[in-house]
Amino acid sequence: MKMTDLTDHRFEKLVARRPTDRRDSGSVVWHCECDCGGTAEVSARNLVSGHTTSCGCAKGRPISRGEPFGALRAVERVGTNAKGQAVWLCECECGGSAKATAAELRYGSVTSCGCGAEKKRRIAESAGIVEGTKLSMLTSRIPSSNKTGVKGVFKRGGRYVAQIKFKGKHRYLGTFGTLEDAAEARRQAEEELFAPILEKHGRKPLRD
Repeated sequence: MKMTDLTDHRFEKLVARRPTDRRDSGSVVWHCECDCGGTAEVSARNLVSGHTTSCGCAKGRPISRGEPFGALRAVERVGTNAKGQAVWLCECECGGSAKATAAELRYGSVTSCGCGAEKKRRIAESAGIVEGTKLSMLTSRIPSSNKTGVKGVFKRGGRYVAQIKFKGKHRYLGTFGTLEDAAEARRQAEEELFAPILEKHGRKPLRD
């Protein structure tokens, strides 16, 4: 099928400049320039149908140098990504920097260089939460509601069920005929899961 030549044809804010080697469901993808100064790669089908009429700037006002986005401030446009979206270099309040697309900045999906995540990590650590788990829960005593005397083991019918919770997830360890076997399964799971992280952070397991 012969390709329709869209070179220098205007589609509202976009001007098709050259075809790429890419295809979108069989439609030739064109490299286009936008009136705002941005670029976009759009299929001929979407250009001709009017489905895509800008590089994305039409969905929000253009970004200006010095404009704030959360903890970030836009410094300069440094190019485009593989999808033809404008990429901006930004300075962060913490002194760091980050690169983000105009869309990521406009819609608030990128608001810092990552220092916000670091702050959350430090707060979690101060509360004893590390690597997705609260250390105090790993060394807590058997709750009063426990009827077997073994943490993580309960009786169902005439058998004993062993389980363990680690990093927010319950793990089934098995169903056993004796309390001793269930307790041993729980002990081995604690050795495998709890002991390494407790040792790493200077804690000792609680032995009842």
